[in-house]
Order: sequence, then structure tokens, then C-alpha cells
Amino acid sequence: MFSGVPPFALLTALTLQNALLVLLVRKSKMGEPYIASVAVVVAEVLKFFICLASLFYSKGYASTIKAFNLRPWGVRARIAVPALIYGAQNNLLHLALSNLDVSTFQVLSQLKILTTAVFFVVLLQRNITREQWVHLVVLIVGVMLITSSQPEKAVPTGPITSQGSNTLDGKERHVFVGLVAVLFLCCLSGFSGVYAEKMLKGQVTLSVDEFNLELSLWSFFINCGLAWQLDGARIVESGAFQNFSGWTIGVIFVSGAGGVLTGYVMRYADNVLKVYATAVSLLFSSFLSYCFLGDETVKSIMFLLGASNVLCSTLLYTGVLQSKSPLPQPGQNDVEQNNIKSSSELK
Repeated sequence: MFSGVPPFALLTALTLQNALLVLLVRKSKMGEPYIASVAVVVAEVLKFFICLASLFYSKGYASTIKAFNLRPWGVRARIAVPALIYGAQNNLLHLALSNLDVSTFQVLSQLKILTTAVFFVVLLQRNITREQWVHLVVLIVGVMLITSSQPEKAVPTGPITSQGSNTLDGKERHVFVGLVAVLFLCCLSGFSGVYAEKMLKGQVTLSVDEFNLELSLWSFFINCGLAWQLDGARIVESGAFQNFSGWTIGVIFVSGAGGVLTGYVMRYADNVLKVYATAVSLLFSSFLSYCFLGDETVKSIMFLLGASNVLCSTLLYTGVLQSKSPLPQPGQNDVEQNNIKSSSELK
């Protein structure tokens, strides 16, 4: 679908998609509360059909169905790993928000930037220079400042969770449990993203659309289970689609499209650059919230300091990449792998 598109264009699209998603989620939360876990399930269904339509268009109906039926279960089992981790992340997210206030969670959860970089080095054996590590630390500080400047009613960054999952009314807090949950959440977040990137860049012989198609199938069943676990009583009582509005539909469409786009970003760019795109999207979403929702967060000193950190880190990190390790062009990884294979055969 997006093969042949430059990595910078994909990252820009992901930045805008994330910013728009945050704005739509905030707007949708202003109305009657809907069951967000159901919205996640519907978004996975949309993602599945987007990928299916793309495969039908590019490969034809018969070839797509044949390839799907003949796909080894070993490959499918490996693709299931990110989906299973996603389910674990949602449970850890619920546990963390049940024992920590939202501000603390928002700040600590930014450690996922660091864990992503660590797994990027360990699993993919990619090099991050000392200067780039410094830039990443600056980015973490910047994002922490931005999230700290937001009011507690703001939606936490990360996967969409059940409406009201961050309420602590009448429940005893266990801060240590919450902290451990956040740390595990950050580790799983970093690992799952880099693991998926490793698979997309050579561990499985699938196109991005085929990978996303398989992943959306696993995610659908896992998220159905999570929706029942978190909101089963509400679903039985009032229906799964209670209080769905036009804004909710917008959240579903943008979230589903973003899931497809993320696969292409991991295939043709990398997870660290994806982290930067997500961080920059915080700035865009904050300004959009100011323009359309009257959010005054952008006027705070803490937000301005955080925004400066994010922008400086982004410019410095991408500047290092342009001078030492330019963004990979579409197909470059495949060419490099073929060259390595050819060299080994000659030897």
C-alpha cells in the first residue's frame, strides 16, 4: 500500500495521525461515556479489512486467499507474540492506573522511550551513538514535561483503555504495585515494537499488509477477551455500542488507519524514529486542542520547556542520522540482506 513512499513521508503521516487521534479521543470523551474497549475491537476489524482490500488490489483475490491458507502456523504463532503482549499491556495499564494518579503514570510511562532504544540495540543489533543517547534522554525529559503540564483529565498516552479505568474512587492504592506495573509496561512496550520490526525486516517473508492482516486477527480475539474482562457487565446491561457518536467513529477510523501505517513505519524506518514521531505529535495535538477545544496547556511554562526539549532532540537526532546513518529508503533493507546472502554463498 505504502511501499515506495519515503520514510520521512511515512513518519510525517504517523505524526499527524497520532495528533489527530489524540484530539478525536479528547473530543469523544466530552460526551456520554462509551465503552472504549469495544472501540478498540472495531478498530482492529477496520484494520483487517483495510489490509485485505489492499492485498486484493495488489495481488488478486485468489493469490491472497491461497497465501493465507498455506501460511505456516509457525509464522502465525510468531506474529501472535506482539498481539499477546498488547493484551498484557492493557492489563498492566489498568493495574497501574488503579494504583497511581494519572500525572505520575504519564511521567513514568515515558520510560518506554528508553526501553525501545535498548531493545533496538539488543534485538536488532543496531548502533546508537553516545550523542544519540543524550538526545533520547532530552526527548524523555521533554515528553515528561509536556505530559506533566496536562490536567489530570487528559487521556493518558498509549493504548485506548476502558472508560473510567483511571478512577481510584473507593479503592486502596498500592503505589509499589503501580510502579512495578508501569516498569513492566514500558519494557513490554519497547520489546513488542522492536520484535515486530525485526519480523518485518526479514524474520518472516511477508509483506507489511500480510503481517498487519495476521496481527489484526490475533488482536481481534485478544481484544474481544479484554473487552469482556473489563466491560462485560456494561456490555450486557446497555449494549456494546452504547453512546457511540460521530467522534467515536472518527476515533475508530483514525486508529485503524494508524495501525496499518505503523507497520509501514517499522518496515521502512525504525522504532526509535517512530518514538520521535509520537513525541512530536504531542505538540501538534496540544496546539490542536488549544485551537479547537480551548485547552490552555500550551501557554504553561512547563509545556513550553518540554516542547523546546522535544524539538531540539528531534532536530539533533535526525541531524546525526542524516550525517552518519541516513534514513533507510524503501527496499534498502532487502537489498542489504540479499548482498549479505550473496557474499556468504560466494565464501
